Amino acid sequence: MNLCEWSKAWEIGEESIDAQHRRWVHLVNVLYSALMAGRAQETLEPLLEEVARYTKVHFETEQRLMREAEYPDYPNHLAIHTAFAARVGDLRDELATGSPLTTLVMQALWEWLVNHIRLEDQKLGTHLRNRNMEEMHELNGERG
Repeated sequence: MNLCEWSKAWEIGEESIDAQHRRWVHLVNVLYSALMAGRAQETLEPLLEEVARYTKVHFETEQRLMREAEYPDYPNHLAIHTAFAARVGDLRDELATGSPLTTLVMQALWEWLVNHIRLEDQKLGTHLRNRNMEEMHELNGERG
């Protein structure tokens, strides 16, 4: 059972990022399915480990693109990434103490999906598309 399905409306137009975002939807659905099947606690530790690894790779990819594209909101976006990575670390630490965190993890993953991917990353996508259009005009000898 899935909580959500990938929507083309969430795409930012950069395939590497869109593929990573689809992976994020998959992780949310894995935890949700486990929660609905009563297996959430046994799924949580390996899932959080995967989220931590994925977060690092994904953020590195996005941040590289933002620097290359001279994204004006890079400092704010970086701060959001840093705060979420810290949140994932805090959840992993709490889980290590035996705390039942399934609901908190589900909430953190869902909020990231809804608030960050669908809002913040869309701004990045717009910037990347505009930048690509400017580069195409320059290649064609046009001035924007």
